Amino acid sequence: MSYLDQTIRYEDFIHWGAPALLRIREEDFRDAHFKDTDRVTVAYVIDALVHHPGHIVWSLARAEVLDERTLHGLGAELVSSFLDRLESEKVYIDFRTRHVSDVKTRVAAGQASLGELAAARRQAAQAQNDVALLRDAKVTAAAAAAVAAADPDLRAGISRAARFMYTTHATHRDYVRLASHVRSFLAACSPKRRAS
Repeated sequence: MSYLDQTIRYEDFIHWGAPALLRIREEDFRDAHFKDTDRVTVAYVIDALVHHPGHIVWSLARAEVLDERTLHGLGAELVSSFLDRLESEKVYIDFRTRHVSDVKTRVAAGQASLGELAAARRQAAQAQNDVALLRDAKVTAAAAAAVAAADPDLRAGISRAARFMYTTHATHRDYVRLASHVRSFLAACSPKRRAS
């Protein structure tokens, strides 16, 4: 079983404030997503929210859904692919931004410490301030996403990173790419425990 098969209960979404986040009434939320069931799979959430990438990450960045190591991996994967995409478009990426992304990847693999990540995050935060002077939205989004993904508050950080990645520089194709990326990453991961 992969994370895609893991289920999330209707009550959890209500407790987390999903209808308010999606700006719909609770009854409409239930009719749209929970008409004949009291739970949905992670795969369903990814597909249903494909046009709201920040909401995908917001939904998954919960202790009841993904464990910390998987969240580190997902954050590292999303930021790294975002930086790669921008670099392929010839967007300038500060070396400190790339470095924090690389350290995040190593933390997810158990090859670097949280102390190393904190040090890289401090350097990347300085890079974020420096590149803001360039007044280039893509460069700034890259730096901000990398810093956010390395936040010690892992769940809030990955949600902020997704917002920077997919509100500043996104097209419909990017949204579909994110959903596909999250789906592929989680398909390769097995949960340690099931949500109740």
